[in-house]
Amino acid sequence: MAIALSLVGAIVFGCADFWGGLATRRSDATVAVVVITQVAGLAALMVIAPLSGATHVAVSDLVWGAGAGLCGATGLLFFYRALADGTMSIVSPITAVVSAIVPLLAGVALGDRPAAWAWAGIVIGLGAIILFGGVPHPHGVARVAVTGAVLGGLGFGTFFVLLARSGSTAGMWPLVAARGCSGALLFAWAKARRQPIGLPRAVWKIALAAGIGDVSANALYLAATHHGLLAVVGVIIALYPASTLVLARIVLHERLQPLHWVALVAAAGAVTMIVVGS
Repeated sequence: MAIALSLVGAIVFGCADFWGGLATRRSDATVAVVVITQVAGLAALMVIAPLSGATHVAVSDLVWGAGAGLCGATGLLFFYRALADGTMSIVSPITAVVSAIVPLLAGVALGDRPAAWAWAGIVIGLGAIILFGGVPHPHGVARVAVTGAVLGGLGFGTFFVLLARSGSTAGMWPLVAARGCSGALLFAWAKARRQPIGLPRAVWKIALAAGIGDVSANALYLAATHHGLLAVVGVIIALYPASTLVLARIVLHERLQPLHWVALVAAAGAVTMIVVGS
């Protein structure tokens, strides 16, 4: 169950990140895109959370969620900016590698002990993530984009770790706390800096899709952590560059190199090995 949930979550994450980066690229308004995606996600959660089967929501669950939201929102700011400044097929995998390493190390530190086959799959999965971004772009990648990708990965990885600390009885309410806290602070920050929050009409739909997709992937990830090991789920969820790559190829006509195809095959093999070892 955990493997399936995290795998679907990875696909949805990749789609949401593509839409978020596309909205930022077409509007050149990172803060506006992030705020709108947060609000869209919160609205969707207010419908999902009451139906999530929560039996007991402790204060600590909401605190973990709020902390995760702050880290995730910070990661989104850096990541969307990096996607706008750089090539999606390179920026996204850099972020994925960092965001996979953080929960992997945290899971092991907290006592996760994956089986040998799962460890092999984790290693191959990390290799696949690296391969996704291993082909140099002919025009290079701006240093600011690489820096943003790394910082975005740290934010996402910490988000995954903190969110996984919430209890399984809390349902989706930790995510509500995460979105509510991050959305409110981002909105206040944008207003304090007099950053415009409006977007062109054509970009609104893309930003809304990114927000709903992102929160749906978060919900799948949270459910996966309640059924499996953080060290395993964290690596599978970080395979999201696969779907980002496919969309970048179809929509933006970014070329897939042979190494990218090798990465896709490696990612499939990694998931298979993790399933066998779980």
